[in-house]
Amino acid sequence: TKLRVRKTRTRTVSTLHLGPFQAREVFLFCNACAHTQRSEELAALVPPSANFGYDVMVYAGKALWQRHRTEEEVVAELAQENVQISPREVSWLGMRFVVYLALAHQRCAPAIKADMQTRGGYICHLDATCEGGDPFLMSSIDSLSKTVLGNVKLPAEDKAHIVPFLNRIKEAFGTPLALVHDMGQGILAA
Repeated sequence: TKLRVRKTRTRTVSTLHLGPFQAREVFLFCNACAHTQRSEELAALVPPSANFGYDVMVYAGKALWQRHRTEEEVVAELAQENVQISPREVSWLGMRFVVYLALAHQRCAPAIKADMQTRGGYICHLDATCEGGDPFLMSSIDSLSKTVLGNVKLPAEDKAHIVPFLNRIKEAFGTPLALVHDMGQGILAA
């Protein structure tokens, strides 16, 4: 089937390895199946409709969450890499990084489960932390592989909120060999 040009769009895109460039994307349309085809090369570099590449998003996310940099510090670091970006965009990319990381973790759950099964299973460490009036951050890791199994923000550390989290861990990774946790009433009840 012959593809027809549906539309053409030009935008400025920045990546770490290429710097800023003009991307001219041609969208092709198939009359037979109504499918629109986009550039695979551009899609591998940058999310749809975005102006910054995946590599910039990863850089911003790691800088914010692993190296504890401020948005302004990340702006200055990226400027050294020929990427001009605002603090607000760095913050947005940092949030997108967390979402993409969570989606990748979900997608890899079967492989993580298979890997843990080669060792005979997993030992689930469970704990929650809270600062002041903030929500609780409940985390679970497998102590044998040091793999994070899940994280969730909870309004309270109680059975009603912990049980659904534990059920998601069990659905994704199977029943643990053992649980390791503190003696908090919510965790004990769950």
